[in-house]
Amino acid sequence: MLLWVVAIISGLLLILREVLQIYNSENIQSFSLFWNCVVIAFIIAAGILWFLEHRKVVNLTFQLFLNRQRIYREFIVEKFRRIDASRQAITLNMHIFSLKHQNEMLKGSNSDIWQTLKNDTDKYERAQKDKDEANARFTGLLAELKLHFGDSLKLTLLIQEASMLPDYKFKEPNRDDLKDADSFSKWIKRIEVDKDKFIHDRISKPLENLGEYLQQNL
Repeated sequence: MLLWVVAIISGLLLILREVLQIYNSENIQSFSLFWNCVVIAFIIAAGILWFLEHRKVVNLTFQLFLNRQRIYREFIVEKFRRIDASRQAITLNMHIFSLKHQNEMLKGSNSDIWQTLKNDTDKYERAQKDKDEANARFTGLLAELKLHFGDSLKLTLLIQEASMLPDYKFKEPNRDDLKDADSFSKWIKRIEVDKDKFIHDRISKPLENLGEYLQQNL
């Protein structure tokens, strides 16, 4: 403020003061003119500082909005990548799980099941790598969320819930489930439903809740 007052008094107001003293020196007191100029300079300086601060706030607010928009778009992409990678890994693991039981039921006599089991195992290992990569990207994105969306308790809880990526444990079949092909097929359908519910409740839903919060706070 002081620097702006000095600059204004030494600049435009100095010229104005000198002009008034030259052309109207009889009706103007130098002492009174000087302090009037100080008051005017103070008002102008205050206005300039307010304008500069206001523009800075507007720029920061707009930049924050742009950052939140960018992060939200990235979150949507990573959300679906995370869900798809998890679903693929769990689905392949379920196929392996069921094929192993089929193989046990047939006492390893079916070569097609054995080959499918081998192929699914290879796919599962690749799916696990994709899942780990998606998780690493998502973890980095969560750090940006905290930085640009604030650090409220609600956001912290939503991030903690969404960041967890639990492993799905399949329920072992009992004797009745393995007594014939029809019983085994019914068991497969039950674990399919259980698997889909797990993915929705433990993986998709927390991400959707976090996404809704981010959308409301853009």
